[in-house]
This record gives sequence, structure tokens and C-alpha cells, in this order.
Amino acid sequence: MAESKLKHLKIVSPANERIKDAVSVRKRHNVSENGLVFVEGVRVLWSAIEARVSFGTVFYTEEFTRKNDSSKLIEAITRLGGEAVEVSDAVMDKLSGTEAPQGICALARASTVELDTLTGDRFVVCDGVKDTGNMGTIVRSADAFGASAVICLPGTCDPFGPKVVRASAGSVFHLPIARANREELVEWLGERRVPILIATPHGGKPVYETPLAGAFALVLGGEAGGVGSFMAEKAQLAVNVPMEPGVESLNVAITASICLYEAKRQRLNRHD
Repeated sequence: MAESKLKHLKIVSPANERIKDAVSVRKRHNVSENGLVFVEGVRVLWSAIEARVSFGTVFYTEEFTRKNDSSKLIEAITRLGGEAVEVSDAVMDKLSGTEAPQGICALARASTVELDTLTGDRFVVCDGVKDTGNMGTIVRSADAFGASAVICLPGTCDPFGPKVVRASAGSVFHLPIARANREELVEWLGERRVPILIATPHGGKPVYETPLAGAFALVLGGEAGGVGSFMAEKAQLAVNVPMEPGVESLNVAITASICLYEAKRQRLNRHD
């Protein structure tokens, strides 16, 4: 790896102000005003690169530069605006949000979009989903099975939090993500004639009997209380995933994946 391309700067102290600022981005609860997002791991970084996000800084260790394709990854980030900064192992340990850092992380710029900018007619709505792993998996499944966007209602965790970004495997950079309050979302969906469908462990139609080939807004509730009463009252349909007797409910991310897969299957069958 060419020394001149990468070793613009080396930081060896965890007390360095740039490191403190990067750690504060990782630890923050909401996207900062400048839209900085903490991104960690080779796979997720490549996803961000493919989505053409802009970068602030990429931090890497000397050990990372010995790995295959490390130069391609860092150079791809610098082409998207990132400054390459080598750091010591101790600094990477402070930067990283994992127990076993891969030796590279970065600050990228990403943010939610406005409802009125969304296109398509198959939406995933998170109504108070708080678990970051679940949120990331929901975004990843939405991306995998062809949803148009993910919409976050109040009480939902930050869709660009580091753990969400990691759990989504970078899908947060591929799929539009919007924030909305409940009243404006219901009005917006009504104007576009997109029916509201809630996922529930009890009641409703089995997912394989529910029409999902067309437009829908699939509302997924929080892990503890499920879909809130406001969205439940506005829904035109309710769907459940049939389970064996004695099983109380499925994880919300698993429910989302099953419903979105079924929607994809129905669309493919409709076109055959």
C-alpha cells in the first residue's frame, strides 16, 4: 500500500480531540445536525460506498493495511471525500463499538428524507421499534424484499445509530428512510390511496391470505406494546404470522421479514 496515499496523519492518543468528536458521534442518540453517521466494518463500508454517500474521515490501523483489498477500500472512501487517518490500536479500541474491531471505521453523511420525496407504494412503518438490532434487520429485510422506503414514527430508535447501521449491513444507505408523526403519515398515505396494514400476533388474517401484491404500508409495533392504538385504529387490514400453539409471538424483525417475503412472493406470482 502506498505510504503517500494513506499516511497523511497518524493519531496515537485516545485523548485527541478528533477522536473524542468521532466517539461522540458513535454514542449520540440522534443524528447530529451535520448528518454525521458512524460506520464500522468492511462490509458496511462497502455498502456505503456503493450508495455513493459522502465521507468525513476514515480511521484505520496499520494492521488493517496488511489485509487484502484494504487499499481499495480506503481509496474508495477518499474518492468520496473522506480523509484517511491512521490510528493506533488503542485509539481504534476507543473508536470502535465492538469487542473485536476490524481495524477500520469512518464518519459518513446520511440523513432521513421528507415524506413528500418518497416514491413507490410499499412502505414499512416502524411505530416505536426501540431495539437497534431489530431496527437494522427490518431495514435490511425491507431493502432485500423490495420495499419502497422505511418510515419511522415517534418513539422509534435512531435509524442511523451505529448498531442499526451495522445490523442493517449497510441497507440504511440504500433505502430511503423518513421520519413522520402519525397524523401526517395517515393523511399522506390516504392521499396516495395506500392502505394501512398492521402486523399483530393475534387476530387479523394469516399473512399468506392477505393481499400484499399491491400497495401497502406495513406497520410494525414496538417490542413491548406492539402497534400503538392510533395506527391500529386507522388500519384497514391486520395480518398475523400463524404459529404453533403455545408460542406467544415472534420477534418484530422476524415478523417483518416474513411479511415482506410474502409480499415479494405474491408480486412475483402476479407477474407470472
